[in-house]
Amino acid sequence: INSSLNRSLMRRLNEWKVASGEPILTILNITEFRSTEGKPDFERLRSNPTLDEALRVLIGSCIVCMALLKPSRDDELTHLKRSCLREDAGGYWINFSLGKSNAREVWQDEERPIPIIAAKAIHFLQRLGIGLSTQLAEKRKIGDNLFYLPRTAGNGALDATGGLLNKHLDIFCDFVGLPPDFEGQRWYVRIHEMRKWFLLLLFW
Repeated sequence: INSSLNRSLMRRLNEWKVASGEPILTILNITEFRSTEGKPDFERLRSNPTLDEALRVLIGSCIVCMALLKPSRDDELTHLKRSCLREDAGGYWINFSLGKSNAREVWQDEERPIPIIAAKAIHFLQRLGIGLSTQLAEKRKIGDNLFYLPRTAGNGALDATGGLLNKHLDIFCDFVGLPPDFEGQRWYVRIHEMRKWFLLLLFW
């Protein structure tokens, strides 16, 4: 991200405040947008995250809300469009392309009801994507994807391929600080595990 865009994003996001009037960036001790490569420093991630890291943690939490409460495959979530949410008198519905039911290159579109907390997560991702794609003047097709963040390098959009969901679930688990197992390895939640958890809970 170039320096002028960095300053612009920080200035605009410093306007976000909690009920007391204190800026969110102050509460989280965010001092810069800077993108980071590879695994973050765990202590610094929790005490002084960059804006880029904080947004990715937040997106990871949205993914968890969506995957835990509406069983999905990775591709079904990764390729959601920004217009995927529909509201009616009975609640919220999500529109998605059903995995493993395609005929050649034609995918079957489906709608499923979702809880309000999952709908709120989608609402947030919609607002974030619209704001960032406008700020970056993104005109390509990817600008319509639900998941949208600046790339680590350059001013383009984050591509909705190549482990998009897992990268955000990883940094979410790092920020939450899930304890390492007996082998010293941290558990990173995955979409398939959350899908299986939902189905087992439903049938039990």
